[in-house]
Amino acid sequence: PRVATPVDRFILPDGFEVTLVHTATASEGSWASMTFGPQGEIYISPERGKLLRARFANGADAAPQVETLDTPVHSSQGLLYAFDSLYANVAGSADNDGGLHRLRDLDDDGIFEEHQHLAKYGPASEHGSHGIALGPDNKLYVVIGNHTKVPTNLAPDSPFQNVGEDVLLPRLWDPRGHAHGMYAPAAVVMRTDKDAKEW
Repeated sequence: PRVATPVDRFILPDGFEVTLVHTATASEGSWASMTFGPQGEIYISPERGKLLRARFANGADAAPQVETLDTPVHSSQGLLYAFDSLYANVAGSADNDGGLHRLRDLDDDGIFEEHQHLAKYGPASEHGSHGIALGPDNKLYVVIGNHTKVPTNLAPDSPFQNVGEDVLLPRLWDPRGHAHGMYAPAAVVMRTDKDAKEW
């Protein structure tokens, strides 16, 4: 069985406390990301598998009810609830489902009726898509790992326009084969609008 981190392992500021309310079961996978929804629910993505939602029907101190969501989004390394949308940064192939997704519940019935694949990037790797945060400028900040090609719809003033590498000496690739063929930019933090129209 999986063992949750004991609450006494957390270092907290004065006035804060940690309570263990749920330990992930084997069928829920290894949790990679989570975010709070507008009703206090928690959206969770296992490293591999479908999205989950934990609801606290009987108050925050009670055990949550965890359900699997029927959406095309899975294996998200980053989740963010903002602009009445659940954003998911999926670690998948750019030719398939990798990149930034948005789910929307249009009639507040708890079911995401709308799915948009806003931006495609990959690869399907732990070294790909990662966290999402909402900045003070109401823009989405997305962390993309060191094996990922940046989105193509870059803003005209983006520092990643016309980027190149200057190599003074012959390149020495890793003899074990790691990251062969990966050129800058790779690991980046990118900013985009809520519709991911420009990066």
